[in-house]
Amino acid sequence: MTRFSLTIIHPYPDYPLFHVLGDRKVDRNLAWNGGTAAAEGAACIALASQEKTEAVIEISDEPRALADSFLRHTIAISDSSIQIAGHVESKEARDPDNPGLIGDLGWSNKATLQFRSPEGFALSDDRLILPTSIELLITPPFS
Repeated sequence: MTRFSLTIIHPYPDYPLFHVLGDRKVDRNLAWNGGTAAAEGAACIALASQEKTEAVIEISDEPRALADSFLRHTIAISDSSIQIAGHVESKEARDPDNPGLIGDLGWSNKATLQFRSPEGFALSDDRLILPTSIELLITPPFS
């Protein structure tokens, strides 16, 4: 199990997103459902408006369900890696030149993403319930 933090800097604070990209060869066109979006090769979460978002990422090679997750989605991956899109900073990055790249997951083909918001949710101006914090658990897919 690996656990680390990222800071996502939102260039447009009115539209802050946490966007996870998988395999480039599959569909990554997002279908929005309220404040979340998913595709075969991507997942995206709209966040409560802020300039920066601290995200905690945990990678585990054992699938397990988070009881309080608000989104669970399995994406296709290639090269056993995923990408956190956007302007990302991290003192704990695996690749200092590309801190949003999370490689060497330890498995390939698919990854299950589970999102939770330990600090709760806020109501947006558009009446969407959006997370105020992000924790992401990345595991192999459930059988």
